[in-house]
Amino acid sequence: VIYLPKAGRCFSNFAEWGKLLRLALKNNFLRNAEEIKGACSAFLNYFSWQKIMEDINIRHFITRCDFGVGHIGRNLALNQAGIQTWYYTDSANSSCSFKTEDNSVRHPFWAYLYYDHFVTWSEFLSQYHKEHPGSFKKTHIVGCLWAGHIQEKVQARKRTANQLFKNLENSFVLAVFDSTYSRNGITSYAEGLAFAEHVLRLVDAWTDVQIFLKEKKARSIHHILDPDLGPKLLDLYKKMDSHPRITLCSDQTDASELISISDMAVSFPFTSTTFDALSVNKPAIWHDPMGYYRDTVYGNAGGVTTHNYDELKTKVLEIKNTKPGMYKNPIPVGSPLMDPYRDGKAIDRFRELLMSS
Repeated sequence: VIYLPKAGRCFSNFAEWGKLLRLALKNNFLRNAEEIKGACSAFLNYFSWQKIMEDINIRHFITRCDFGVGHIGRNLALNQAGIQTWYYTDSANSSCSFKTEDNSVRHPFWAYLYYDHFVTWSEFLSQYHKEHPGSFKKTHIVGCLWAGHIQEKVQARKRTANQLFKNLENSFVLAVFDSTYSRNGITSYAEGLAFAEHVLRLVDAWTDVQIFLKEKKARSIHHILDPDLGPKLLDLYKKMDSHPRITLCSDQTDASELISISDMAVSFPFTSTTFDALSVNKPAIWHDPMGYYRDTVYGNAGGVTTHNYDELKTKVLEIKNTKPGMYKNPIPVGSPLMDPYRDGKAIDRFRELLMSS
């Protein structure tokens, strides 16, 4: 359960952990003591979960985006008790969406996972996990779980109790989703500013457009993540707040409800909300405001990513002019890049897997 890249070894039981210490000393791995910290974390979680299982009887243990080494000791204890461990992640938490065609990228989030089952929504993500050998014993493609919460638009507008989503007749509704921006991450605040500016331009292109933008993070964090550009993004959001046809929704708003009442979803690359919508054949795109992701897998897929304002405006107009029921998902059926079922029933398939295991 502890993997040392330089040694190329995995230690899967306590008897071998003494060898870990001797190997660490021999290879000077103790310089920063990270291996010792990892071992202590594994020990602590192992014995903690042994104690928990004295009082609780479970058959399956399911987690989502459970990153870090803490899970390894826990899952070892669960496995020894005969409990099946399951891991599910959404699309955005694997860097494969950002890699180019000729660039194979292993991600540290996936490099040290220790689970029986990996549940995912596409063959593309399934293949990506195989670049991280030893993480999972079995892989299951069930489709996009979150798509099961997206309802048909007309019914969703009738059923919603949220007053923000009432009285949308004769409007073309865009559900817009920003992302997590930072100074040192994949997506920058400069891109966030460009994305917000394009949204502001877009709402004034047609008088019947209503935009609901869901903020992924609480506004207070922008000053911390980028003291220079964060406040500039907040200024743009305040400008949006004053626009009569833009509604800003907090990070607590249900994204599935927003997609349900909308005519089209627009997300920053490669936020999972566009995956969700496309998984039930709902019009949706990613908008790459500065053209950084042209050579990525989904940037090259055709019809699902725009790379500047003019492309965004053209795509929205295309969807606006599409008659109800005539939209065709740009990613063909059978493509490894998308939910192969596209029926919103991934939760049912997952439940059947649990019942049969």
